[in-house]
Amino acid sequence: MSKEAKTQSETLAFGKEQILSSKGFTALEKDVLQALLADGQEYTLAQARTEIEEYVKRSVE
Repeated sequence: MSKEAKTQSETLAFGKEQILSSKGFTALEKDVLQALLADGQEYTLAQARTEIEEYVKRSVE
C-alpha cells in the first residue's frame, strides 16, 4: 500500500456497521467494537483500534 493510500485510509471515518462488516478486524475484535462504538457516530480505523486496545488494558475492580 502506498504511503498516500495508507494516510487516506487512516483519516477516513466509518460508521459502526461499516467497521463491523470490515475484514480488517477479527470476530473477537468485532464483538468488542459492537459493545464500545456508539450508533450514529463515525470512527477512523485508528480510533477503532485504540478503543480495542484501551478495553484490553482496563483493570477489573
